[in-house]
Amino acid sequence: MSCTTQRVAKHAERQETVLARLKDLTDDDLSTQDRRFIKDNLQKRPSSSLDGALVKGLRASGRATSTSDALRHVRNDLAHGNRGYAFDELDEVVAVLERIVRGHALRLLGCPDLVVARVFDGD
Repeated sequence: MSCTTQRVAKHAERQETVLARLKDLTDDDLSTQDRRFIKDNLQKRPSSSLDGALVKGLRASGRATSTSDALRHVRNDLAHGNRGYAFDELDEVVAVLERIVRGHALRLLGCPDLVVARVFDGD
């Protein structure tokens, strides 16, 4: 099982546990509106960030001192064939970078902030 798959499974299990515990609470403890808000806004998948497992690993190893430095190392390793990386680790980084680039492109094209924000809302 890949790192991303494990992370998603762990998140789903935790989400299920929390929602089950919420069902045990009475309306005095938590209103119906609060329950609906939690259920609607609890993310289905764990959040992704550039500082994910791949970048954290490079920073922890001392090869990189920042997120941008870690990305530079990964890019150079891949471009020069010095080292390979697990697909799921790269996929997570690519997904985040793709959103950033799309949002920036939409902003440069003059799209309203609401449109740009939608790029970062979906999974």
